[in-house]
Order: sequence, then structure tokens, then C-alpha cells
Amino acid sequence: LEKRRWLLLDFDSKRPKNTSATEQQLAAAEQLTQQAYRHLEELRLPKPAVVLSGNGYHLWLPLADWANDEISRWACERFLSQLAEQFKGDGAHLDVGMWNAARIATLPGTLKRKGSNLANHPHRMAKILAMPDAKRRASLEQILAIVGQPPAKQTAAPATNGSGWDVEALLTQRGLAYQKDS
Repeated sequence: LEKRRWLLLDFDSKRPKNTSATEQQLAAAEQLTQQAYRHLEELRLPKPAVVLSGNGYHLWLPLADWANDEISRWACERFLSQLAEQFKGDGAHLDVGMWNAARIATLPGTLKRKGSNLANHPHRMAKILAMPDAKRRASLEQILAIVGQPPAKQTAAPATNGSGWDVEALLTQRGLAYQKDS
């Protein structure tokens, strides 16, 4: 993946593994999603798409074709972590693992099937609920202004005894055999 065009905010209902959400569990995810949506508006970020994922909700924040590099990964991870810390619910949570550009997400128009299709735990169709004009996209600079700058890369200085290492001398001194590649 060369570019990041969307950042997926995945609000899941808290429920037992391999079961579809109840209406009450889905409502808890919806409430948390609405709170986060309003917060994105307060931050003056572009309006995200709103998607019913089947057992929760997604907000797809449009990004301005970010390079899929270490800085954008850090910014996405940090942004999601900050949001997850701010938006905690008893019945829902924000999946902070969606910073990974290779993560798989539910495709709208597909049936979300978790466990048996029961009356109180029904399978649901994933669908787009709102798709705003995606011409306005969040820049990396906008997100960095919210989350801060990534830490400077630390390059480890080689350990020395003041004059540097002589690997050949150390190996010979300790009687260790070695073969030197050209």
C-alpha cells in the first residue's frame, strides 16, 4: 500500500466473541460514534463517511493521499489512541489497531455474520449511512497539529572505548576464529 486515503475509526460494541451485536450493544456503539463525530467537527476536520459495519459503526476520515510511511503510521496510531482514551463507553470501544493500513474492514453491502443468526443477535448488512463530499481531506499536518510531532529518530551510537572498535583485534585477542567477507 503506497498511499493512505482514509483513516478508519472502528467503533465496536462490547460483546462475547463470535456473536452478532444485540440492538442495545449496537446502540452503545452508535452513541460513542456520534460523540466522536462531533469531536471531529470541533477539530475542524473533514466530515467522515458514516458506515454501519454490522456490529458497530465506522467513521472513514478522508486523508489527503498520505504516503504510507513511518510518520503517517505514527500519526494514525497516535490519533486513534488519543480518541480511544477520550471516548470510552461501557458498551463500546474504538479499535486502536486500525492505524495499520493493511487491516481488513467490513465492505458496505456485505452481510456481517458473527455466530448464529438469532433474533436477539441478528446478522446485519453493512451499509453507508452518510457519504459527505470527500474533496476536503485531512492533511498530515492537520493531524500532527492535534497529536504532536513524532519523536526524533534516535540513532544508537556504537559503543566505544573512546577510540572505536577494532572487531578483528577483539576476535583475535579472544581466540575466536572468523572469516572475513570481501
